[in-house]
Amino acid sequence: MSIYLVSTLIFYQFIKSNFFNVIIILLFGWISLSFFHSNLEQAKKADSKREKETLENDQNDINIEFQFTLIENQRWHQNHDWGSDLLNSDPVFNWTDLLNRKSLAPDKFKLPSTQIMDFAPPDRLVNLSHNSQMNKKKVCVEWDWVDTDWAIVTQANSKVLDGRVFDAKDKNFNVNQINLNQTTQAWDVDSNGWMYGNYKWEDFSKEINFKKFTRKRAWTRRANFKIKKAL
Repeated sequence: MSIYLVSTLIFYQFIKSNFFNVIIILLFGWISLSFFHSNLEQAKKADSKREKETLENDQNDINIEFQFTLIENQRWHQNHDWGSDLLNSDPVFNWTDLLNRKSLAPDKFKLPSTQIMDFAPPDRLVNLSHNSQMNKKKVCVEWDWVDTDWAIVTQANSKVLDGRVFDAKDKNFNVNQINLNQTTQAWDVDSNGWMYGNYKWEDFSKEINFKKFTRKRAWTRRANFKIKKAL
């Protein structure tokens, strides 16, 4: 038997034995390609819908209301009564924010001026890595007061969740099984909005006695933060 005939028989047997496998591979490839094209079409439709929604949202201004809170701090001095003369060792300033950081007095507190800047909506941030100006737009950012003036807080309630502490190593811990009770805590102040503390700015309440040397009260005012399309 010639070498050519032997080679032909071997090739025929190879094709015959692997014919089914070849069919499976071709079928799998066709299914994968069809699935890829289907996902690609869905992705294009989703991008088109998102782009349409973005264009519609671009026509709407963004308007967010903020509430600014300033804390007024005073100390009592013998023969001088209450005043803004604090000690160098005091842990506060005459005016602070809610995080105890130094702030301006209400009559000196000004809102930021109006600015024109580039703005990228959240749904466009994913494309900013390409430095595409298509994803940005010129907007006007401005602030204006909602309240005509600052107001002293004479009664303020806050909703507080009574939390619980769990061991991070506890394998049986399940966050869905936590039951938190909501309670209301009052801003315990007198009719003028003051709450009084001891010499070290601790143990505040609306009650005043000979152990009270410090006091504080809150001033609030609301403002609107606006982002609108620049003209």
